[in-house]
Amino acid sequence: MNRSNKVSDRSRRLAVVAAIPILLAAVGANAQVGPDMRHINNTDGILIVSDVEGNYFRMQIKGRDVSRLRTTRKYWYTADSVRFEFFSEERAKFVMTDVPKLDDRTVLQLYQSELLRRAGDEKGKLRSSWLKLANNKTALLFTDEKRPAAPRPIGEKQIFIVVAGSMHVFGLFAPVPPGQTESQVRRVLVRTLGSLKLGDDSET
Repeated sequence: MNRSNKVSDRSRRLAVVAAIPILLAAVGANAQVGPDMRHINNTDGILIVSDVEGNYFRMQIKGRDVSRLRTTRKYWYTADSVRFEFFSEERAKFVMTDVPKLDDRTVLQLYQSELLRRAGDEKGKLRSSWLKLANNKTALLFTDEKRPAAPRPIGEKQIFIVVAGSMHVFGLFAPVPPGQTESQVRRVLVRTLGSLKLGDDSET
């Protein structure tokens, strides 16, 4: 690879990570999976482990060229050339109800509504779908397409996928940059979140 290609590739990486979209900003500073996570390199890629009491989980990131990206936003990774963020948020921050047990779909719909509320009246095109992941969890996947004002006709797509735990919602976020397709990005997100194992899985 010549120098110009290296510079170009580095510029694309910085542009993807630095572009903080409206909905991701709405996730907020509270949406952090935890500073005590361990990252274990293995033959498949990277295993993320949290052994913190009340917030136990593990997730395997598989693919080609798996790595953690060193950015000011703490938990960005790459796999198969797709860059994505791992995040979580306490359910108590957006579930305002005394109902002791809510099903996962209700919790995830409440979370999506909260993100949209935080984003204010930003204009976008939101598409949602329900998935059953490899870990047997119900996931809500939604794609937000921003449409910049003229003369820029091409919108920027952003993909979120979230699952519910007993105390937190966990999710992955990725933009769809030029040169990648929505299906490529979606495949990596679905595969990765489908490996998530929560400490309360045995209770559900």
